[in-house]
Amino acid sequence: MTEDQSNPDVATLTWQRVPAEERKAVVALAQAQALGSCLTLLALGATAAWALKMPTLLLATGVITPVVFQAIFTRAWTRAKPRAIAEYLAAEHTARHFAKILQAPHTGVNFLFRATAEQARERLNDSEESQPHKQPTSTKIPVWVSLFPESLLMVTEGKDGAKLVFAHSTVNKFRSSLPRSEDENTAPPALILETEEHDGNGAQWILSSPHPRTLETCQERILMFAEQAQAQRSKPRRGLELR
Repeated sequence: MTEDQSNPDVATLTWQRVPAEERKAVVALAQAQALGSCLTLLALGATAAWALKMPTLLLATGVITPVVFQAIFTRAWTRAKPRAIAEYLAAEHTARHFAKILQAPHTGVNFLFRATAEQARERLNDSEESQPHKQPTSTKIPVWVSLFPESLLMVTEGKDGAKLVFAHSTVNKFRSSLPRSEDENTAPPALILETEEHDGNGAQWILSSPHPRTLETCQERILMFAEQAQAQRSKPRRGLELR
């Protein structure tokens, strides 16, 4: 156990920074494991009671099932929660490390989440009529998305360690959109991030996640930081008085 994990304040703060949808997924997974074990126990109890002609055995199985559920849930929960905390701590430290290397103005992660990234390239200065959107040509890769007040990083993990796959300012020629679909049978929503380079060629990243609210939160914070930067640039500058 690392020093950060042994500190209950750091662990609690990190757990609170995990997106709410992922926290709920961790709880649901622990509950599913406990429920599956209890159903297996009830099935075995019913089979044994029928084979041995002992109805009281089935009754006893039903009585101890809630205790078994709580015990298995607690065991699964105490394993899953620390694992998620450790993963987010490591991802945050890695993001801050890359932010320092890139000399980002702010190295404090504002929002961090898991996603699947897919890259497509297109000319963003062409209209949809003259240049339709190209289909992504690269494969999807799991990434950690780290949002800072003035930048956004995407890091992927591999056998050789963490690798930076994308870094860009969120306030300098950076656009994001979260298209909505009324059809519930379609694929999960995706957050589209577009950048425009000096030569007119743009890069488009498509982030998908089973947690749509997490993508919405990322979109909201990107817009918030962009508005704050715009307001900061529009403030009149006070000149120096020459005496």
